[in-house]
Amino acid sequence: MILSFEVYLTWANEEKLLIHSQLINLIFNQSVVYQYLFFIIKSSLENLILNLSLQLILRLGYKWGQGPQKINGNIRDKELFGYKHQSYW
Repeated sequence: MILSFEVYLTWANEEKLLIHSQLINLIFNQSVVYQYLFFIIKSSLENLILNLSLQLILRLGYKWGQGPQKINGNIRDKELFGYKHQSYW
């Protein structure tokens, strides 16, 4: 659903621009189905690249999820005092 909305916004934004690249002009000369396919592929690739780059930055750059085993893998045990299951009986 979010991807469909993003496709709509991208498509509308490209149509509003006064100057288009040759590729966009070529796409706009095609049928609506091909236009939609172009914009859904473009939005999907943009989302994929963004998510993969953020994963790489967090995992490799900040060592997120690595290190000693912890309760949830990222937060130290002493910082989870309010979230640990404690038996009072």
